[in-house]
Amino acid sequence: MTTTLAQVATAFLSRQGLAASTVKSYEQTLLSLLKWHGSLPIELIDRQLLKDYLAGLDDLRYTTHNRHQAIISALFNFAVESGYIQSNPASRLSRRKPEKERGEHKSDEIIRYLTSQELDILYDLLKKSNARLETIVRLLHRSGARIGELLSRLVSADFSVSYEAVAADWREVIDQSEKLKGIRLHDLRHTFATERVGLMGIEELRALMGHENIQTTLRYQKVTSARAEIVAKSALENLTKSI
Repeated sequence: MTTTLAQVATAFLSRQGLAASTVKSYEQTLLSLLKWHGSLPIELIDRQLLKDYLAGLDDLRYTTHNRHQAIISALFNFAVESGYIQSNPASRLSRRKPEKERGEHKSDEIIRYLTSQELDILYDLLKKSNARLETIVRLLHRSGARIGELLSRLVSADFSVSYEAVAADWREVIDQSEKLKGIRLHDLRHTFATERVGLMGIEELRALMGHENIQTTLRYQKVTSARAEIVAKSALENLTKSI
């Protein structure tokens, strides 16, 4: 009797001991895979099919993409352990790396955020030159979303704009000011997080930012502490000079 991928996935999700939130998360992750390949016999799901499927998930940020891959690999590990197949076709597949042009960065990179002065300059330039980009920038700055996530939501809302078009508009605006050169769209996300350190608990900020690792969130706490130290030293120097 042939066992389909969908049947194995059902058994995988029905295991005892899984929290309801975990089951829901796994279901959402596997939904697309099952939509395309759920009716195939489990033994026909090979390495190349999974590579092609994962390559098609180009709208996901790299951390979410890697999480999808990890859950798919866990599904096929379960299939091996349950005797449905002999080996895991997802085993040792290369994981997608962060793409800087899409605003993706590893957690150990230096945080670059916009100061209040830089934000004033930026918004002033946007008001004078690009209303569409101003709207996108305000959404990024106020939500902390990644540019890829935001553009995906805009497409769902029938407001389609490509990353390339937004990036070109961004470069045109920031090149108008020496103080803004080198600033990236992704730095608006860093700015959002840095502004909220101290206004909420670190776990709340972690949830808001969607970080899987608390160490990623703690970077913003370190940045804010360093910034406060610089401001304090500057104030002390000014006070000393006035005495």
